[in-house]
Amino acid sequence: MELFENLGIDWRLILIQIVNFGILLYLLKRFLYKPVLGVLERRKKEVEDSLALAEQVKKEFHELQEQKNEELTKTKAEAQKILSVAQERAAQLAAQSEEETRRRSDEMVERARKVIHEEKEKIVSAAKAEVVDVVMAAAKAVLGKEVKGKESEEFIKRNLDKKV
Repeated sequence: MELFENLGIDWRLILIQIVNFGILLYLLKRFLYKPVLGVLERRKKEVEDSLALAEQVKKEFHELQEQKNEELTKTKAEAQKILSVAQERAAQLAAQSEEETRRRSDEMVERARKVIHEEKEKIVSAAKAEVVDVVMAAAKAVLGKEVKGKESEEFIKRNLDKKV
């Protein structure tokens, strides 16, 4: 201790400073170092959680992008399929419409032919009746007497049928 006194150091003061330093070290460790380490650990954990969450969000974003692209592709394929079905149906309807028009046109032509045939028959019958009357009148004029009877009318009609 004499050595300390020769150097001008009070050993009691050094001992008190060592005890104070120990108390200060204990207090700092207990009340400052552990809480600061706890705050740093929590902050580190929050940063890691944030990074993990950001990575998860990024991954989900890419998955959603892929799903969106797949849905878009499917939708385009379905739209194309619907379009081709609609085009096929339109072609079928056009063919059916054309066939129906052709059938109606044929029916109209057939009805017109029947009407024309009936009108022709009426005209021919009327013409035959008039020719019979003219022939009867001519026979009366030539013979000087009236030709009567069914036989003469039938004879004229038979001869007209052979000529017409």
